[in-house]
Amino acid sequence: MDKLKPNRKSVSSPQSIDRINIIISESWDEIWSIVQQRDRAIQATYRQKLRSLFQKCSDTY
Repeated sequence: MDKLKPNRKSVSSPQSIDRINIIISESWDEIWSIVQQRDRAIQATYRQKLRSLFQKCSDTY
């Protein structure tokens, strides 16, 4: 049963969290740009799926 347990801690140390915060804050503009690009791509995909579903429904009826 011990083999099923992960070999890592489930919680980050305060030092790790501080380091992550520093990395994010130093490159926030780049990170935010990537987040916005991904959001636009996801929204476009959702819109396309909705259009496709609407088209299928309107073709059926």
